[in-house]
Amino acid sequence: MSALIDTWFLGYRTAVAAVLYVLFAVVAGGAVSAARAATVAASAPAPVTVGSGKQVVRQGISLELLVKPTHAEDGPSAAVVEGAYADVSLKMTDAATGHPVTVMQPRVWIDLRKGTGDFREKQMGCSDKVRTYLQGTLSFRPDIDLNSYFVLTLNNDASISVIDPIIGVAGYSQLYAMILLKRPGEDWVFSFDGKRLYVTMPKAGEVAEIDTDSLAVVRNIPAGAMPVRMAFQPDSRYLWVGNDSSDPARSGVTVIDPFSGTQAAFIQTGAGHHEIAFADDSRYAFVTNQQSGTLTIIDIQRLAPVKTLRLGNSPVSIAYSALSKCAHVVCEGDGSLLVVDGLSHEIIDRKTFEPGFRKVRFAPGDRWYFTVNGKNGQILVFDAASNELLHSTVVAGRPEHVSFSTEFAYIRSLGTADVTLIPLAALGKAATLAPLIVSGGSRPPADSPLLPPTADPIVATPEGNSVLIASPGDGAVVYYMEGMGVPMGSFKTYGRLPRAVNVINRQLRQNMPGVFSSRVKIPLAGTYDVAVLLDSPRIVQCFEFTADANPALQRRKTERPVVVEFVGSALRVEAGQESVVRFRVTDPVTHEPVADLRDLIVVTSLVPTGAWRQQLVSRPVGNGIYEVRFTARKAGIYSFNFAIPSLKVKLYQLAGMMIHAVEAPAEADSAVPSGQKKD
Repeated sequence: MSALIDTWFLGYRTAVAAVLYVLFAVVAGGAVSAARAATVAASAPAPVTVGSGKQVVRQGISLELLVKPTHAEDGPSAAVVEGAYADVSLKMTDAATGHPVTVMQPRVWIDLRKGTGDFREKQMGCSDKVRTYLQGTLSFRPDIDLNSYFVLTLNNDASISVIDPIIGVAGYSQLYAMILLKRPGEDWVFSFDGKRLYVTMPKAGEVAEIDTDSLAVVRNIPAGAMPVRMAFQPDSRYLWVGNDSSDPARSGVTVIDPFSGTQAAFIQTGAGHHEIAFADDSRYAFVTNQQSGTLTIIDIQRLAPVKTLRLGNSPVSIAYSALSKCAHVVCEGDGSLLVVDGLSHEIIDRKTFEPGFRKVRFAPGDRWYFTVNGKNGQILVFDAASNELLHSTVVAGRPEHVSFSTEFAYIRSLGTADVTLIPLAALGKAATLAPLIVSGGSRPPADSPLLPPTADPIVATPEGNSVLIASPGDGAVVYYMEGMGVPMGSFKTYGRLPRAVNVINRQLRQNMPGVFSSRVKIPLAGTYDVAVLLDSPRIVQCFEFTADANPALQRRKTERPVVVEFVGSALRVEAGQESVVRFRVTDPVTHEPVADLRDLIVVTSLVPTGAWRQQLVSRPVGNGIYEVRFTARKAGIYSFNFAIPSLKVKLYQLAGMMIHAVEAPAEADSAVPSGQKKD
């Protein structure tokens, strides 16, 4: 349960490094070997004056690092403090011309100087640290890695799992955190800057707004009756939510102002499920009405309908092309494909195929668009410039979704675990397509009791050469790197069924030409080294900055977030026999029970060697009591340690407890209730 990858992948490198640490070497154009990294010239760390930045020139490139507090009220000279957020910006310009350098993605690591006197830390220079980071060893990781990402799964229950693909709770679990929702989610979308994630909750009639830094719900926004599909208009001014109410008067779209978290308008459009698309200049919104068989065109400036078009039987999907300035709609009921001019708002083309269309999606570049037919398995590819059919192929298993990486289209079917890949480079060139087939798990999505998700079950990773595939039938997320014959591995979702998958990108983003920025939470007070690596020209440069102590945080550090203690006298169990071990979790201040924890993880190990270790996920019993089923392999002392990702409680942060396993006596009267001490 604690392994990052399934056992069939363990023939590759150990643990997690082989799965994902090879990835961010690809970000800048290829893996960096230890030997090459060691030869990189590097200077001593350059100090950073908070708020003003520190500039160095290396090989003709000027590097300037700026670290400043987020929401600093005391001006640019305000101090960075532990436990608070800081904005880290790296500005790269040509030292001779002053022009921004935009073609290179820097890799950046931030690490606290531990000050432990460790020989390795004393001897390591900047290049040594970068080389170690690139090797991906779990024993030497930076405090803040700005080259990685979190994996999110939208689960069957009211939760979102946050998985750290590198390492999780002390290496035993990749479950980094749990985001608990009011009701189960259906669709999600990120804000433009990636700092907010919005999730529709149909049964709650609300949209959850999640802070992607703190990984917590900050507010629930009323979003009308049965909010399902959701989309941001291109300029991010409004968040649009489709209301799939059975009441025609409440069926339409709710327009939300994301800044105030209030409803800007409700626009009645028609009955049925709604899909939403926008003109690329954010002038018009296009909303399909499945049951009514219509398309409503809305003037965004006035937030009022301007036209309603009769389309066909059951329009189920729409996509807008910034290249053709047209909206493309498919109707499942009659197999029609329609093209609506984005300016005249007239239907300029209509084609009819076999019924069963499920999706229309544009590949990157907005020229080629794909349609999938869930009944006959056809995949049709059209040229938006001419609206002509270019390619047709058939896949098995009732295709349902299409997603894209930079190189491939990924077709997900309900009736098979396999995923079909179509090379985008062949579009418009090859006479026939040559699909590739890879495994998306061991069980097809149809084996899951869940309905097909509204949100996408496949997403490209930030590296662009790999994807994540939600496999609800397996209760896992499959990781596939392009060019491989089989998936590289999978992430467990710990008893939850992943309906959709997404990522929180923690990499530096180029918000302005030559300026790469990110927002980070400073974990502790002290001096930090900031290591920067550029691939071409090969440059390693280290900076340093200082974070002040936070008195309020220092006080909280002395407090235990929760107290975990055994229930009853469950201090002795019989070896080889399954025992029920119960714990009570209470608040250390109020002494009230802490109930409904869904991620209380228990790690047991044989003392003192620790050679045998087992991870268990507890089950809530009620009133703050949780239980696990534990079987001691042999007689001895077993330690019990706890982690609670949703409360930010890491393994070994709480005091551990011990259980004594004894050999089962031969007498018939030796049987005692599980988990109870014999008198």
